[in-house]
Amino acid sequence: ASDEMFEDGCDIPALGNTKRLIEKGWGNLNKKSGSKKFTVYFRRALELKGLGLKEDSLYELNNAVKWLKGINKDDVKTIAFLLSDNGGYKDAIDYLRSGYSDSLNLLLPSDEISKIVYPLAYYEDIKSVCSRFSVNPFFVMALIRQESFFDAKALSFAGAAGLMQVMPSTAGRLTGAPTDIETLFNPLVNIRIGVKYLSLLMKANENKPSFVLSAYNAGE
Repeated sequence: ASDEMFEDGCDIPALGNTKRLIEKGWGNLNKKSGSKKFTVYFRRALELKGLGLKEDSLYELNNAVKWLKGINKDDVKTIAFLLSDNGGYKDAIDYLRSGYSDSLNLLLPSDEISKIVYPLAYYEDIKSVCSRFSVNPFFVMALIRQESFFDAKALSFAGAAGLMQVMPSTAGRLTGAPTDIETLFNPLVNIRIGVKYLSLLMKANENKPSFVLSAYNAGE
């Protein structure tokens, strides 16, 4: 495989006016009919979103859509996009799959769908850290998508934590200090440690992507 997989210098692709799509999505969903529970949950989600409380807004939005009536496939896309915008990246793709099933791949050329299926979450932090280690940020994003689907508080049965599913023992060795799971739930801390570990594996495995990923997945 080519060493280009690990080269830096990637810029984020232009995928349209995200702010406009978000505002339109909230507006369209607000016009939908549902039960009283939908109205209550949705208004809470909208208010919390306005306050910048994305995690709380996501919780209310997930509750709201359970009570939404008469939705079509366009509504499914709108809801998935709003879930993703609130940080519910896995919630969004699960919801999208529930509405489109096997036809999901046909939608990938759409900017909106691409943002949901392949979110660009934490991209600026990832790019900044990757530039220090000459690692392709999109390679790291692909790894994060597979490991945690951008859930900063993901925790495996083995104890791997955060975006890049870093083991506390690995983090402690790389930082020279004890590192607990709560610390690894911090996205930037997790990215810094995960990318550093990945860069060491690259050197040890001659920059061969399949070997690097196998070693990363195997852990210590």
